[in-house]
Amino acid sequence: MERDVTMKKLMILLTILLFTSASALYARSTCESIAENVIRLHILANSDSPADQELKIKIRDRLLEKYRKELSSNEDIEKTRALIYENLGNIKKTAEAAAMEYGFDYTVNVYLAKDFFPTKKYADVTLPAGKYEALRVEIGKADGKNWWCVMFPPLCYADTDDSEAAAKSRERLEQLLSGDCYCLITKNTPDVKVKLKIIELWSTVKEKL
Repeated sequence: MERDVTMKKLMILLTILLFTSASALYARSTCESIAENVIRLHILANSDSPADQELKIKIRDRLLEKYRKELSSNEDIEKTRALIYENLGNIKKTAEAAAMEYGFDYTVNVYLAKDFFPTKKYADVTLPAGKYEALRVEIGKADGKNWWCVMFPPLCYADTDDSEAAAKSRERLEQLLSGDCYCLITKNTPDVKVKLKIIELWSTVKEKL
């Protein structure tokens, strides 16, 4: 009798281990597939003061407006990456000029790097947590709450009322990702929510390792 109970416990434990391992592999492959086709914009405010937080939004708006045409028309991640590298200096100048215009003399640091991001929803697209390539715009001490969006495909504009830009961004993302990955980040079902939670947990654990 005791032997049967022990065997059942071992079988349950083995099932859990197999499920966890399969889920982790699924999470890793899904995160990597999505992250390889995305470049994000990450803006960090000088502090959490109302004035600094407002300045962060003003700098965001200035940058998105200045590069709207190029970002919206780019259909290749390599071209977007090249555009960013070529304009790092100009992006810095634009941000610092905006800060100066509103009465701040903050230095702004700008560079392209990989950062960890939590799960984020853009309109009807949900990107799982993980490490993504991002254009970082650090205002002053960069100690305040940050703001982020997706530069490629340009989902930054999907957060606005520009329905045409949002539709084009979704189409581009669908072309870049496999069918399974695209369905995962655009469907809103209990099964998808569980999968996204697995990805988020796996990515968070991986980030802390």
